[in-house]
Amino acid sequence: MSERRKAHGEEHRRGNKPQTWRSEIWAGLELDLDSDQGTLNPLAEAWIKRIVQEPWVAGLLQLTERRGWWVGTEEWLFDELKRFAGKRVYRSSDFPYTLDELLEYQAIAHEPFRRLGLGVVDYREIPVEDFLYRYDAPEWDWDNYVLVYRGDCALRTYYLRAEEHPDPLPLTLLLIAARGTLGAYKSWGGSTLELMDAMRDEYGIARSSIEEHLKLFGTWDPTDYPAFHKKIEACRPFLEEIDIRLRKTERGRHGATVSDEAEGDQDHTYWTVEVPAWKHKSGFMD
Repeated sequence: MSERRKAHGEEHRRGNKPQTWRSEIWAGLELDLDSDQGTLNPLAEAWIKRIVQEPWVAGLLQLTERRGWWVGTEEWLFDELKRFAGKRVYRSSDFPYTLDELLEYQAIAHEPFRRLGLGVVDYREIPVEDFLYRYDAPEWDWDNYVLVYRGDCALRTYYLRAEEHPDPLPLTLLLIAARGTLGAYKSWGGSTLELMDAMRDEYGIARSSIEEHLKLFGTWDPTDYPAFHKKIEACRPFLEEIDIRLRKTERGRHGATVSDEAEGDQDHTYWTVEVPAWKHKSGFMD
């Protein structure tokens, strides 16, 4: 609980006259906002309706109206929120005054924020792989470290879907190709052996890990190329759903087919993996 929340409680215990505006946020700590059946009790539903109408939430939504996301500094953010809320509201001790307090409010109001598709993120506090892959917003960096977004506007949905997939193969292919060439699509190309080595390095598994090999390649034997082909083909429909382009061409002897080459000890298939370039963010991933 924040220090200001404790001070707020002391203010009421001392019998001080309450300020004009009070937030309903703290009532959420006493509500059950989890439901196995997808429905909440009436008290929780009523609290959610009140929260989404509070000035600090409405101000965040207004920031996202033009582009779907907003990027700026903490000072700039609260100047905007105060301007939207007005003096009667922002002078209240219940109004969030810092980014830390706003993130605490967001954590308490996770269900209202989920329903609104609303999010606030501090660039300085997230793992490096998240801002490289998960988010896609221009000018979001160490100087303008606050991101407010709505829905999927600042998210790389194809990455998120690959990350959530039970099979690690789609995400592994995406990350390999994402470091590739410039253009509308980033690409990686190589032989079956090179692809398996790249996937092994990206996934971070040792050659001796039979269980991990089975999970990623569909076989424990690194020379069982037909099993590897079968595993990739099983994932192809999902890869197409998230716009990962996977092509294979045969580079073996004259007249041989890809399947012919995969049957023996050698595999002469050449793979090309292409993934969408990030929509907005310049720099490392562009």
